[in-house]
Amino acid sequence: MPIPAALTAPDWVRAASLSDVAPGKPHAVKKVLYFFSAPFSRPTFVVEVDEEYPKAIKALAQHESQFSRPDRERYFPTRLETTGRFFGAMIGAEYGQAFYLPDTLKVEDPLALFK
Repeated sequence: MPIPAALTAPDWVRAASLSDVAPGKPHAVKKVLYFFSAPFSRPTFVVEVDEEYPKAIKALAQHESQFSRPDRERYFPTRLETTGRFFGAMIGAEYGQAFYLPDTLKVEDPLALFK
């Protein structure tokens, strides 16, 4: 059975429990964690990625055909680097990776969040 390509993350979460829609064994998805946040949005949390981010920018820059278009201004890697620095500044780091969770998180030990 062909799988529709235009499904969004919430669509796939629902489809994961249906054996006739999604490939593999049906299962319940407990939480959906979005790893990409638009610049200047307010994420649920930010992870420090000072060591990893420069490597990721360098690796992505190797995909020249994806980011170099004669009909528009070159924004890569400047835009990604700026976004990483913006989220990093939120947590006192050089670079940060933002995550968004639309649901409420259960926290067993709130003091552990401040260590």
